[in-house]
Amino acid sequence: MTTTSEYKKRILVIDDNPNIHEDFRMILSNDTEAYHVIDQLAAEYFNKDTLYPIEKVPHSYLLDFATQGMEGVEKVKTALEENRPYMLAFVDMRIPPGMNGLETIKRIIHIDPWIQIVLCTAYSDYSFREIRQEIGTTSNLLILKKPFDTCEIEQLVSTLTEKWILSKKSELKEEELNGLIQQRTQKLTQINQTLQLEIAERKRAEKSIKILTQENIRIQEKERQRIACDLHDSVAQDLAALLLKQEFMLNKLKSESPEFMEADVKKSIQIIRATIKNVRNISYNLRPPSLNEFGIVHAMSQHCESFFQDDNINVSFISSDMDHRRFDYTTEINLYRIFQEALTNIKNHAMPKNVVIQFSATPEKSTLSIKDDGAGFNKEKRLQDAIQERRMGLKGIEERVNLINGKFVIHSNPAQGTEIIVSIPNTGYFQNTGIH
Repeated sequence: MTTTSEYKKRILVIDDNPNIHEDFRMILSNDTEAYHVIDQLAAEYFNKDTLYPIEKVPHSYLLDFATQGMEGVEKVKTALEENRPYMLAFVDMRIPPGMNGLETIKRIIHIDPWIQIVLCTAYSDYSFREIRQEIGTTSNLLILKKPFDTCEIEQLVSTLTEKWILSKKSELKEEELNGLIQQRTQKLTQINQTLQLEIAERKRAEKSIKILTQENIRIQEKERQRIACDLHDSVAQDLAALLLKQEFMLNKLKSESPEFMEADVKKSIQIIRATIKNVRNISYNLRPPSLNEFGIVHAMSQHCESFFQDDNINVSFISSDMDHRRFDYTTEINLYRIFQEALTNIKNHAMPKNVVIQFSATPEKSTLSIKDDGAGFNKEKRLQDAIQERRMGLKGIEERVNLINGKFVIHSNPAQGTEIIVSIPNTGYFQNTGIH
C-alpha cells in the first residue's frame, strides 16, 4: 500500500499560452536565478540603489505542462497508471483549437476523481451554475478569474495539495479499517463455523449416548430376563422336582423299608447334580472363573470349545506371545465381551464352515482377529441399520473398543465372510505374576 509521504506534489498546467507556463514556473519553482531577475527589475522600477531579495519559501512542487486539453487528459491518465498522480491541475477555459477547458475537466475527473482542479478563465463563457450542471457537484473544483496574482496562486497550490494529501490519508485509513473489519469478519466466520461443527458433533454425540444408554438399559433388562428364565426353567424346576421327590421319599419312609428307596435316592442325587451344573453355567456366563484364574487367553480358548461344540463348525484359536500377558480389569473384561459378542454374531448370522481366531502381541500393541467364511454383509448399511434399529452388535463392539483406547476395523462383503480386528496399545497389561 502506497503512503501519502511517498507521493510528490505534482501539478499540471493546461494552457495554450507558453507565457502562462513560464508564469507558473516562476511562481512555483525554486529557481533562485529567476527570482533574482525579478528582484532586479523591481529595484530598477522603484529606483532603489540597494536590492532586497525576496525570500522564497522552498517548495517541492513538480510541474508538468500541456498546451491542449487532450494532451493534458493523456498526461493525467499516464500519471495515474504509473502511480505518480497529479494532486492539482490548472486548466484554462479556452484552449484552441481542441476541446475547451470544461470538457477537459470532465474527462480528467472521470479518469482521476481525486485530483484537485482550478479552472482559470478571463471570460464569462459559462456561469457557475452551468459549470456545476455540466460537471456535477464536486468539492474538487475551484474557479479562478484572470488576471491573478502570485500570492493567490501560491495559496491555492498550498491549500489544494494539502487537501489532496488529507483526502488520501482518509482514504488509506478507511482502506485499513475495512481490511481490519474484513479480517475480523473472516475470523468470526471461521470461529462461527467451528462452533457450528462442534455443536453438530456434540448433538450427534448426545444422540449416540442417549441411544447407547437406552440400549444398555435394554440389554441389562434382557440379561436379567435371561437369568430369570434360566433360574426358573432350570434351577427352579430342578429344585421343585427335588422337593417333590423328597416328599415322595418321606411318604415311603412311613410305609416301606429303606432298601426299596435306593432308586429314588439316586434320582434325587442326579437332580441335585444337574441343578449344581446349571447354577455353575449361569455363574460362568456372568463372569468366567478362568478369566480371573488363568487369564483371557485360557478363557477364550475354553469358550471356543464349549460355544461351538454342538455345531458343525471348524474353529481354530491361535495365540502368539500372549501366554504371560495380563491386562487390567477394564481392558480384560471388555476384550472378553467383544470376543463373546463376535462369536455370538457368527453363530446366529454368518453360518460359516470355518472360524479362525488369532490373538497376538507385539511390543507396541495386542491384536485380536476373528475371521469367518460365512455370509458376510454390507458394512456401511449394517452400521446404519444398527443405529436406526437401536441394536448394539457392531456398535456395541465399537463402543467397548473406544473404552479401552483401542482401534476397531471390520472387513466384510456379502458371501465373502467377515473379519473383525481389534487392536489395543500395550499400556494396560502386566506380567502374569499372580496379580489379578
